[in-house]
Amino acid sequence: MLLGLKSEMFSAAGEPPAIRSTAGPLAAARARVAHAYYGCLASASVVCLSALPAAAQTSTTDPAAPLDFLKTARSTASSSNLNTTSVTTFGGNIATIVAIAAGVVGLILAAVSGKKLYDAVQNENSRENVGASVAGLAIGALLTIIGIIVGATTNFATG
Repeated sequence: MLLGLKSEMFSAAGEPPAIRSTAGPLAAARARVAHAYYGCLASASVVCLSALPAAAQTSTTDPAAPLDFLKTARSTASSSNLNTTSVTTFGGNIATIVAIAAGVVGLILAAVSGKKLYDAVQNENSRENVGASVAGLAIGALLTIIGIIVGATTNFATG
């Protein structure tokens, strides 16, 4: 009796309902076997899943292993070159190299532009553009001066 009503799902003794089949006793037996199979499968999976934490706790690991790992990581980090001083030094070195490279490029640009300007002045029939050569000479000289003052002087003065 469920809430005063007779339940068709359970008999009066509280047993599961009988499997009714219109196909005959063989189909009913097959359905009972399938229900029993699925019931055993569900029970076995619950038992196995409940045994996993117990199996995991019986391992023979060293309880101090995480502390040893942490000590090793801290000592490695303290001896690492990745700190603000090394990053600043590395950035300064890269900036110095870029400034010296700009000085070399400026020197080459000034030399090529000076040669073209000299050729244009010497040969009156030259088709060289004098304005571009003057601009190239000025830009090359500026790059060279900046590269020498900023790059080389900074590098040699600070060591």
